[in-house]
Amino acid sequence: MKKKFMLKSKFLIKNIETGGYFVGWDYAKDAKGRFIQRPPVHPGHYYGDPIVKVPSFSKDEFPKLYNSVGGARKVISEFVGQSYAKHQKLNPTQQVLFGSKDLTKYQIVEVELKIKEKG
Repeated sequence: MKKKFMLKSKFLIKNIETGGYFVGWDYAKDAKGRFIQRPPVHPGHYYGDPIVKVPSFSKDEFPKLYNSVGGARKVISEFVGQSYAKHQKLNPTQQVLFGSKDLTKYQIVEVELKIKEKG
């Protein structure tokens, strides 16, 4: 009896410089190993100053999967601080000339997952 499987397209965020994939958020630390805090968005915030988050990339851990290119673009825009969607619409020559060096480090990669029943 032949087993059936499905293929499903998903998207990953890849850091071109390190070759790692986005696995989630980590807390930023200074040179002494203490967490870096930023002022709260609202002055009446009563929990203290929030800790700064930074993206974490790894080649060993399982990466975060996104259902659409737009979802991955939104996350890249969050940790870079500018619109990845505008950068992605430029052709390769324009990306070199007008693109941001922070944005060119990241690439959205399409992958196919093979979904197979166990057993």
